[in-house]
Amino acid sequence: MLDLQQQTGFTDIELFCAIPFSEHTEKFTAGQKKRYESIINQCTNKEIVNRHYSPTAYKRLNYFMVDKAEYLIAVYDQDKSERSGMVQMVNYAMKNNRQIIFIHPDTADIT
Repeated sequence: MLDLQQQTGFTDIELFCAIPFSEHTEKFTAGQKKRYESIINQCTNKEIVNRHYSPTAYKRLNYFMVDKAEYLIAVYDQDKSERSGMVQMVNYAMKNNRQIIFIHPDTADIT
C-alpha cells in the first residue's frame, strides 16, 4: 500500500489507520512495534476508536471501519460458518447495505 502511493496514477490514495485502543501495542515485540510506528508515521490520517481496551473494543473498531468505508474488500470464505471479526464486519456491512467485493482466500475467486 505505501509503495503504491509512490506510483504514477495512485498518488491520491490515502492510508487511514483505525487504531482499536490506545495501548493495543503493549504486547507487541520490538520488531512489531517498529513496523507499526513506520506505518503510523506514513498514514494520511489516524483515529483511536476506543480510549482503552474493553470487551467490545474490537467490535466497535469493526463497526467504525464499515461506517467509514464506501466500499469493502473482504478476503473471506463465505461458505465457512465461523465466528471472527471478519464475519462480524461482513454481517454488519451487509445489514447496512454496503457494497462488498469478496475474494476467496483459497481460490482468489472474486464475487
